Amino acid sequence: MNFDPETYGTEVAPGAGCGPDLYDTEPAFAALLDSCEELLPERFSEFDRSEIDFTDLFKQMDGFLKQSRDLRLLVILAQFGLLSGQVHTFANSIRIIRKLLENHWDDVHPSDADFGHMERIGALESLNNRPTVVLPLEAAPLLKTRRTGPISYRAIQIAAGDATARPDEHTISLGAIEAALTSGELEQDAIDEILKDLGDLPDELQTIAELCTEKLKESGAKAAPPNYEALSTLLKEMNAELNKRLGRLSPEEMEVSSSEDTAAEAAAGDTSQASQSEIKNAAQAKLILDAVEDYFASREPSHPALFLVREARGLVGKSYLDALKILMPRRFDDVALILGASGLQLSNDRLIDLNDGGDRELGEIDDFAVMVIESRSDAMKGIAAVKGYYSSNEPTSPIPLLLDEAQNMSSGSFTGLLNLFLRPEED
Repeated sequence: MNFDPETYGTEVAPGAGCGPDLYDTEPAFAALLDSCEELLPERFSEFDRSEIDFTDLFKQMDGFLKQSRDLRLLVILAQFGLLSGQVHTFANSIRIIRKLLENHWDDVHPSDADFGHMERIGALESLNNRPTVVLPLEAAPLLKTRRTGPISYRAIQIAAGDATARPDEHTISLGAIEAALTSGELEQDAIDEILKDLGDLPDELQTIAELCTEKLKESGAKAAPPNYEALSTLLKEMNAELNKRLGRLSPEEMEVSSSEDTAAEAAAGDTSQASQSEIKNAAQAKLILDAVEDYFASREPSHPALFLVREARGLVGKSYLDALKILMPRRFDDVALILGASGLQLSNDRLIDLNDGGDRELGEIDDFAVMVIESRSDAMKGIAAVKGYYSSNEPTSPIPLLLDEAQNMSSGSFTGLLNLFLRPEED
C-alpha cells in the first residue's frame, strides 16, 4: 500500500485541517493503537513476521489516516513498515510526519499543547526504538535479486566481517552480494528508490528535530525534542555502504565521506559528551551509569530501564560469582564450576572461598568529562557507550546483557512492557 506524502502530509480536505482526534471519539481507533502497541516486539530477535497480517493492518491505518492526521498512528506505521521489511513505507511515514509538523503544527494530533506536547514528543521519540526501528532497519531488504534473495545492510555487514551472524541466521558471501548487485538484474527504479530513501531520511529526521526544538521553545514547554543523531548516522552508513557495493562509490570516496561526517559531528558536538572509545576504565563507566540513573530517577521515574541501570551500576567491579549470586539468588547454592568431562568440579563452598568479594580498584577518573544527560536519547547514548565498553573489555560481565535489555525497552508503553514483568497465565 502506498502512503503518499503529498496526500497524507496535507489537510484531510481543503479547509478541514487535520480532522478530529479519533482517539477521543472513535473506539476502533483507540483499539487499533492499543493492539499495535501490544504487537510491537520487545526483542526483535523473537519477532515472527508471519504472525501479523500486514496487508490488513496497513488497510486499517490507511482508513483512519484518511479521516485524521495523527502522529501516533504515523509513528506506528513507520515501525510496522520496517517490521514488514518495507523501508519505503518507513521513509514515507517520516516524510509525512515532517510535512505535518512543518505546515500543521497546531492542528496535527495529538494536539496536547496544554500538557507541554509530552504525548507528541513521546510518540516521536519512539522512532529511536531499537527493537522496532534500529534493528529491523538493519535487517530490512534494501534490494532483492533472484540469485541471492533479499540483501539487507546487516547481510552486507556480516559478509564484510563487521557483524557476527546468529547461529540460525542465513548468510551470503560478500562476493555473491557484489556480483548480484552489479549483474544488471536489478531494476533501476528499485535502486533509485532505496538510494533516495536512504539519502533523504537523515535530513527529514533533522528537520523534525529542529521543528520540535523551535516550537517547544516558542511555547515554553519543558519537553526535550527528539534526538535522531544515532539513527541518522546509521542511515548515512547504510547509504554509503550500498553505494559502494553498487559500484557508485569507491573505498577512497567512502573514507573521505566518513572523515567529513566525523569532522562535522565533532565540530557540532559538545566536548563534554563521552563516547565509547573515550571510556578507559570501569570507574569512568560507572560515572556514566550514575548520570543515566540520575536522569531516569528525576525525569522518568516510572521507566523500568531505571532498575536495569541501577543493577548494572551495582555490578561494576563484581566477580562472576558475585553476579550469579545477585542475578540467580534462588539457584546460587547449586552453583559449581564443572571442569570439563572429567567429573571434577569446584564446589559452591570452594568457589566462595576463592572469591575475592572485597572492594576493587576501578581505575582513575582523572579529568573524565561525564556525559550530559538531558533527554532519553542522551540516556540511551550513555547506556550504549557503557555497554560497548564492557562488551569489548569485560565480555564476561552481565552488564552488557542488562544494558541491552534497557535499550530494548527504550520507548515501550506501560501495557507494552507488562509481558516483561508478568509470566503468561497457564491455560
